[in-house]
Amino acid sequence: MQKFIGVEYDKKPNDIEIYKTGADITISAVETEKIDQQTGETKTIWICDIDRYTLLEYVFYQQNKYSTLQSELTQAQFGLAEVYELVIGGGA
Repeated sequence: MQKFIGVEYDKKPNDIEIYKTGADITISAVETEKIDQQTGETKTIWICDIDRYTLLEYVFYQQNKYSTLQSELTQAQFGLAEVYELVIGGGA
């Protein structure tokens, strides 16, 4: 993965841009104004921090996110089962 800090865009980039060879994930995007040196006009730009992944890195990134989410969901299910047991056990 490569990190790009302070990348300027003319418009707000998408949160995720997927290409044939990889993906760019926008970590932060701040809207600001800049004076064009050639025309003197003030224009709106976006200053962004980007994480760039190769296609394989992005697949592993998504797989890791999925595994983490799956684990959190399993823990939540266990927690709900315990609450259910307490409610049923307490009502008897």
